[in-house]
Amino acid sequence: MDKKTMFNEALAKLVSYATAHDNLITMEDVKSFFNGLIDDDSQYKLIYDYLSINKIEIKGFTPSDDNIFDDSHGMNAISENIAKDENGQSQEETDFIKMYMDDMDALYPQYGFAKHKGYGTAAHYAALREYGPSPIHRPTYLRKMH
Repeated sequence: MDKKTMFNEALAKLVSYATAHDNLITMEDVKSFFNGLIDDDSQYKLIYDYLSINKIEIKGFTPSDDNIFDDSHGMNAISENIAKDENGQSQEETDFIKMYMDDMDALYPQYGFAKHKGYGTAAHYAALREYGPSPIHRPTYLRKMH
């Protein structure tokens, strides 16, 4: 199994773990799920930001204002970042988002993540109604369906 797949599976397991623990976990919990998968401690900030935007509290972590997963401005962060590509988003950011969505598509092909890249398409909403949300669907995104 490649490292990307292992990372994505660890993230899904961590979200399930957090849900079972009333969405309150520690930084040590996070590190235990990603043991051997993180090369640079600064990468944990992305994981913490992702979890915090999903209403999972991490003891000892204060969410930042520059959370790339923040949904507070309307469209979900991934689609906003893709849209910003024409307005100066770095190629590295664009490539990361595409890689992430392709990886999520490999784990959860029924949702078509590789095709819509985070936009709320009719096909994606239909898949959510048919299969329910995956472990990576953010609650803030799901509220917009209703």
